Amino acid sequence: NSLVIKTGTLTKGEFVLSAVHMSKSSPVSQEQVTRYAALLERNSTHPIAKAFSFIKTDQGQATQVQEISGLGIKGIVDGHSVIAGNAHFLSEQQILLNSELKGEMTTVHVSVDGIHAATFEIEDALKDNAEKTLKTIRKQGIHNQIMLTGDSVEVASRITQKLGLDAFQAQLLPQQKVEAFEKLECKHKHIAYVGDGVNDAQSNSRGRHGGR
Repeated sequence: NSLVIKTGTLTKGEFVLSAVHMSKSSPVSQEQVTRYAALLERNSTHPIAKAFSFIKTDQGQATQVQEISGLGIKGIVDGHSVIAGNAHFLSEQQILLNSELKGEMTTVHVSVDGIHAATFEIEDALKDNAEKTLKTIRKQGIHNQIMLTGDSVEVASRITQKLGLDAFQAQLLPQQKVEAFEKLECKHKHIAYVGDGVNDAQSNSRGRHGGR
């Protein structure tokens, strides 16, 4: 018996901005890039955007906003092109990332006018009962516990070790989570999926208790 888990079901969902790492080539100050990111992320439906909601800004706003599910968001703020998201998203937008800016937490990279300006570290604590719940489930016969996540390998590895999970697949886009689950379905007779959030509807619709 197997259980496939999404990171958001294990963490509190209380995202907090824990650090800002500025790129040496940033065309703007830390105060400016933080403001741009906050105004842009107001338009995002992704849970991580909550971390930016605590940043006080003026009445400015982002325009021409486009959000790509599971990747990031982009728009115009004060006449500047601003992009915020994971490394894959910025790479797709032809943004060269400063390789020195690698956080140990979940990260949001932000570029301004085509230049990597900063990397924000976002922290989300594990739920108080996460470890106990997984142990209880394991005692009930579900021994193979696998986590599918869009987070980095570093973040996924830390959570896996902390909670005693059996395996993880990291840096997955929403569609890749569905594909990963389908492959696991073929390998395991009894499998269930536990997920939440806007990026998991497809995977949840595939999950079921028991075999086919």
